Amino acid sequence: MDAQELTAHVEALEKKLERLRALYEQYFTGIERLEPSILRRDVEKRFRQLRKERCHNTAVRFRFQMLIQRYTTLMAHWQKICRAIEEGTYEPHVQRAKRLLDKQAATGEPVPELLVARRGRGARASAI
Repeated sequence: MDAQELTAHVEALEKKLERLRALYEQYFTGIERLEPSILRRDVEKRFRQLRKERCHNTAVRFRFQMLIQRYTTLMAHWQKICRAIEEGTYEPHVQRAKRLLDKQAATGEPVPELLVARRGRGARASAI
């Protein structure tokens, strides 16, 4: 693979990584219901393929290394947030549930059992 092809592949991977970051942000805000696992696997596959290639162009190699570092940082950030969501301690979700409970208490509607259980966990986690 020559330098031009490798540059094109790195640019395409950079765009896919930015799209993956945007999809994860949508997932964390609740716009997307599922984690973007298909695109994530595709990005990981492309990283593995490009790591096997030899690049003699220093600028392209530098861009690729920076892309690897960015992906590693984003993966750690996403794993941290996903773990907090699973534990029920992700602050935006806790605040949204709290607002819903307050609204339902003001209108006198019954509170779903799931929200009561999550409210208890979130209250304990924030007190620690």
